[in-house]
Amino acid sequence: MHTQLLEREVALIQSPDLQFLLDNEYYASAVIYRWLRGRLAFLLMQTAPVFNGQVGDPRWQFPGGMKTFGDTRNPFRTLSRELKEETGLSLRQTNRPDPEILGMQQYDKHLRLFFLVPRTSCEGIVRMEVKRDNNSVLYLPEWKNYEFVGRNLWESQNFLLPKLREIKLRGPCR
Repeated sequence: MHTQLLEREVALIQSPDLQFLLDNEYYASAVIYRWLRGRLAFLLMQTAPVFNGQVGDPRWQFPGGMKTFGDTRNPFRTLSRELKEETGLSLRQTNRPDPEILGMQQYDKHLRLFFLVPRTSCEGIVRMEVKRDNNSVLYLPEWKNYEFVGRNLWESQNFLLPKLREIKLRGPCR
């Protein structure tokens, strides 16, 4: 089953339609999860836009960001770079398959790709300081349970909630 899913994802990423989209603007985001004392937790962070020097209202979202010149046509490179910049974590360099695509959406003239990343696929320590990134303030990444995510996730990412619920219902891998 997992192998079939990965084959479909590879075919999707290599498809001409997606390659066309990847030639344009895209956003890669990491849905990092782990099980804490039998409860599912996700790594979220609050970000707040900055306009004319004024910090706007923060919103909870999964870490991620837009491709840069060096990321062209490689969403995994974008994911890895954004994960490091926003959380301090790095994807482990192992023989594991690339993270699976949890969801995709067309949003505000660009494609958004959300990758499911188990915490065990990451190494490093979560960032411990507030930082500024382009036109945003990035608050500390925090582990939040599924219920918190369901109540507080930024509405543009709410389409992921049914898939997050499936992860919760499956339970921890044994």
